[in-house]
Amino acid sequence: MKNWTNLHNHTVFSMLDGHGDVEQYLTRAKDLGMLGLATTDHGNIHSWLDFYDAGIACGVKPILGSEMYQARKSRFDRDEEERSGPSKNEWEQRGPYHITILAKNNVGYHNIIKMSSKAFTEGYYVKPRVDHDLISQHSEGIIVLSGCLNGEVSQALLRKDYKTALTHAANMQQIVGKENYFIEIQNHGIAEQLAIIPDLIKVANHIGAKIIPSGDCHYVHQRDAHAHDIMLCVATNSNIHTPDRFSFSGDHFYLQSYDEMASVFSEDQLKNTMHVYDMIDLKLDFGDIHFPNFPIPTKESSTEYFERLAWDGLREKYGQNLPQNIIDRAQHEIRVVKEMGFPEYFLVVSDLVRWAKSNDITVGWGRGSAAGSILSYAFGITNLDPIKFGLLFERFLVEGRKSMPDIDLDFDDRHRDKVIEYARQKYGEDKVAHICTFNRTGAKQSIRDAARALGLDYASGDRIAKLVPPPVLGVSKNLNDCMQVTEFSAAYSTEENSKLIIDTAFGLEGVVRQTGIHAAGIVISKEPLIEYLPVMKKGADNPLVTQWDMGRVEQCGLLKIDFLGLRNLGVIDQCIKTVEKRTGQKIILDDIPLDDENTYKELCKGNAMGVFQLESAGMRELMIQMQPRSIQDIMALISLYRPGPMGSGMDKLYIDRKKW
Repeated sequence: MKNWTNLHNHTVFSMLDGHGDVEQYLTRAKDLGMLGLATTDHGNIHSWLDFYDAGIACGVKPILGSEMYQARKSRFDRDEEERSGPSKNEWEQRGPYHITILAKNNVGYHNIIKMSSKAFTEGYYVKPRVDHDLISQHSEGIIVLSGCLNGEVSQALLRKDYKTALTHAANMQQIVGKENYFIEIQNHGIAEQLAIIPDLIKVANHIGAKIIPSGDCHYVHQRDAHAHDIMLCVATNSNIHTPDRFSFSGDHFYLQSYDEMASVFSEDQLKNTMHVYDMIDLKLDFGDIHFPNFPIPTKESSTEYFERLAWDGLREKYGQNLPQNIIDRAQHEIRVVKEMGFPEYFLVVSDLVRWAKSNDITVGWGRGSAAGSILSYAFGITNLDPIKFGLLFERFLVEGRKSMPDIDLDFDDRHRDKVIEYARQKYGEDKVAHICTFNRTGAKQSIRDAARALGLDYASGDRIAKLVPPPVLGVSKNLNDCMQVTEFSAAYSTEENSKLIIDTAFGLEGVVRQTGIHAAGIVISKEPLIEYLPVMKKGADNPLVTQWDMGRVEQCGLLKIDFLGLRNLGVIDQCIKTVEKRTGQKIILDDIPLDDENTYKELCKGNAMGVFQLESAGMRELMIQMQPRSIQDIMALISLYRPGPMGSGMDKLYIDRKKW
């Protein structure tokens, strides 16, 4: 059976340039009978693990790669020739070249992670850039294609400089090895592509390299070309009527079938793509845990030190003669933590809390599932007795289920960065990073973007966007949900412009606009982070951030901690210091009773502004209905104010029964 695989595809992670969703690409590849498919996003490897998992799930071999930006001279150069911008003439462009690099095996997988990371940390100048030197350092296990029209070989040929093109190709072939370097050719009917194909073939023959035809795919189906064009308008802040705006030539930048490709490329050339497919041998395994090495001040092992500190902390909390129920609970938790390999987790987290407290930084009392652990209480990570409040350890860790522990740490927001800096100093700058988020276009934003890209006035899009219902408990409606809303559906059905805007918005919803930084998440690793995952740093003054999101960081077996900065803790700290300054009385927070009658009277009136987790309008309304009289009522209130319980009516049922 004749087959081919496309080794050049841009997903939504080629932000506002690639339109195709990962799952859509792989589903389409499966439908076309492809045995494999590559992901090669511009300058990053954000899509890798999504693509790998989806490919394995649907039976299409995932080929992980990137269309990297290559510095014209050195990745350390910061001159104007390295800055993207208007061309000096039609094809002698400024800015970096493009080069397609694929992971041949697990060694190549890790080498590309290092290259992509260093492209940001060492080579970032408008774009993250590699160079010949960096590729040479990490050449083992990688496959290199010469690239698209913006590749260094193609650029030389477009300038009619065959000698330089041949030199570029020969140099790269020498760096990665003859069997790992291929000349990439593309044919989307663009005059410049057609002009250089004969010379690209000549270069390939001259150096003995195979020719790889590829489609420069930026969307999955041909019908997606319009949505992609609209997205380019959003990216360039233009509209479909803007003269000389950036756009693609034609609608052929989609994933094509074998027959479509065979109409412009030879059978032998297409067979070469299957040769690359056969070269790929990548199998990922994420079973190991890579917690940071916590410095033990004694000759004990980390496990022995953990266990000793646990018992010391328990005696401090419950007295020297521990009750049997405390001993039983502690022994169970210690055994589970040791079996799951998490002693270092408790040592690292408790050290951060201890350092913050010793430096007069207010730390929260603990929340979330970690409060159910008596070890969290013993180590001072939380200040809530789980026995007293009947909290379950199994909400934190479940024996036999290997999941990473999750502890949220609340710090005075004025000093949160100091705690993160302490972690950097203790474990190393290259082992601590913020965690990436991906900002996708929601319903409202896609409507406004669509109207602007269509060249319509702002009011047209804004009016429809305002018909999108507000989020319910943080959950936003998508456009399909909005079609069930009477006013929204009526506008779509009866107004021509509204229908045009909404139909266009469907093509923008869910695309990745940009990366962000998780509000709280910090990752700390044993070895430099680039041994496990890719990082990025967009300029010297910006923080180090992972290229993968929270879930993927945990999948890599890395320690993730939420460092939350709470304004409430800063207010409390200021209040305590002000009272002490004016009255000489120092308030001890832990001594404040939990059964103060006047406090509950105020809460029953809904007077909870400034009270963490109780100050939202919905929460205050529910509080007035419930009339809380104890800390247990507050616990129930917080548990009920969630989408699941409120969606099922559990909150109303609880209040009715409480009144009986």
